[in-house]
Amino acid sequence: MVSARSDDNDMDRVTPIPIARGLPLAGNLLALLRDMRGFVTERYLELGPVYRIRVLNRRFTVLAGRETTGRFICIQRDGGMRVPQWGGQPFASDA
Repeated sequence: MVSARSDDNDMDRVTPIPIARGLPLAGNLLALLRDMRGFVTERYLELGPVYRIRVLNRRFTVLAGRETTGRFICIQRDGGMRVPQWGGQPFASDA
């Protein structure tokens, strides 16, 4: 169980989520259309397993890499995936 209160003062160790550089209006749209897998892989190597991208006027948090995604996505017996919901919205969208 996760406690809302921590004796270790975890907030002092929180770092901002890095943001992938993109074009002023399109954000990362063109790079994603050109080579989505390559874009995600390059940003993973550059920014780490958790980073943000922008596509037009929407922002998304990307969870990349087996270890990171394994903490959030559960594969079900029928082959489907279950993604946790926070506040009625999928975790992956920051829009």
